Amino acid sequence: SVTTGAILDPHSSWLLRRSLQTFALRMRQHADTFDRMVPHLRAHPAIRQVHVPEVDGRQLQAYGGILFVELDPGLGQGEVEAFMDSLELFERGTSMASVVSAVAQPYTGSHLCMTDEEKRLVGIRRTLVRLCFGLEDPADLAADLTRALDRLHASRPAATAAESRP
Repeated sequence: SVTTGAILDPHSSWLLRRSLQTFALRMRQHADTFDRMVPHLRAHPAIRQVHVPEVDGRQLQAYGGILFVELDPGLGQGEVEAFMDSLELFERGTSMASVVSAVAQPYTGSHLCMTDEEKRLVGIRRTLVRLCFGLEDPADLAADLTRALDRLHASRPAATAAESRP
């Protein structure tokens, strides 16, 4: 079907209408999973920092399902890639807020067009990873993240991992 301008074809309109009918339910699940994952991720020794949306230093509640984690700053690109590849329930990609959880590396993805210096100035490090939680069971997502983070942490020298915590 050919469309022009801002008019959707009938099938796209039907898909949009259908997805909007469950939007509130999906957003509640995203937010619930997010709220469960933040303390879980903050407690893991392979995570240097968890970045969540804040206003005046206070975390927003029921915000959604996207957060950023900083891994050990001593990690190389291959180690960051291996971590993301070892996640079984997270798809690699840039599409966020889907029903499927996703993982992405802004340094080599969404901010690829910036120079290394521009990335440094705005805080986009090679070890920054974006996690977007889908509709999977939060316990399954936590187990998947723990397994991948444990593997990553075990591969690092103990002194390096301990020194990287803020």
